[in-house]
Amino acid sequence: MKPEQVDHVIYGNVIHTEKNASYLNKEKTNVHGGAIALGHPVGVSGARILLSVARELRRRQGKYAIASLCIWGGQGIATVIERV
Repeated sequence: MKPEQVDHVIYGNVIHTEKNASYLNKEKTNVHGGAIALGHPVGVSGARILLSVARELRRRQGKYAIASLCIWGGQGIATVIERV
């Protein structure tokens, strides 16, 4: 998959990511904020991010989206979803 194939991207901490990934399109990145925008509620932010990215993908009629999620203790995971 190439960056231009991704229709929407959402990160928990987009400030660091945008600084180091100049190829990201700001029209597609964290358009409604990440987990930190909601106060990063423990145990809820992953579900919120996945639901938000899925809804935005449907709204924009996109095909793929990427979400990065905090999984506690300084760990993280990235998920690619496809709208079918």
